[in-house]
Amino acid sequence: GMNGIHGIGSRGQESLLVFDEIDAHVGGDAAVAVAKLLRRQGQHRHIVAVTHNPVIAAAANRHFVVQRQQGGSSIIYELLERIHREKEIGRMVTGNMDTKAGVDLAVALLDMDFSIK
Repeated sequence: GMNGIHGIGSRGQESLLVFDEIDAHVGGDAAVAVAKLLRRQGQHRHIVAVTHNPVIAAAANRHFVVQRQQGGSSIIYELLERIHREKEIGRMVTGNMDTKAGVDLAVALLDMDFSIK
C-alpha cells in the first residue's frame, strides 16, 4: 500500500507531491504502471518519490541518492549523472552487487518509454 503521500498547495492543485515508499510490495507490471502515473503527474507538478524500486527510479527525470551518515543525523544526497544512474539502478536490481548484467538491465530501464499512450 501507499505508506505516505504528502501534498503542498491547495487540494487538487498541489505543486509538490512527496511519495514515501509508494511502491512497497509492488513489482513487475504494477511497478511500471506506478512509474507511468508518477511520470504523468510530474508533467503538472513536482514529484518526489522515495523508492528502492529500480523501475520507479529509472522513470524519474532526476535521481538523487540519499545516505545517512554513520552514527547519525546528517544525510548526504547527490544528484546522479546518467552513468552513475546506470550503476546505482544496476545495484538496486542485483541487491547491491556491481555486475554488468545489472548495469545492462538498468540501461534498458532508463531507455524505457514511461509515457502513457
